[in-house]
Amino acid sequence: MKIIDVHNHLFPPAWIDHLDGRPGSPTLKRTGPKTMIFYYADRPLSHVHKEGHYDVDARLQDMDEYGIDTQILSLTTPSVEFLPARKVSCGQQR
Repeated sequence: MKIIDVHNHLFPPAWIDHLDGRPGSPTLKRTGPKTMIFYYADRPLSHVHKEGHYDVDARLQDMDEYGIDTQILSLTTPSVEFLPARKVSCGQQR
């Protein structure tokens, strides 16, 4: 029987890079070489303390260790809905 984890989260490295040191909200502060805290409106939202939260290879190792065959992933908080809306003029590409 396959084990499927239907509720899990991953911070893609590109998202981390986008938020790292970004002015305003959301943002993140690195607390160590592999740890960080995500903030929104100066409130801590997520504490990342394990490589499997953002590194796919580390995540796969964790899954193997716990016997998980598949995960359904989503972005956790802070997510893109916290970014300010971009205004787009008619005819302008996004």
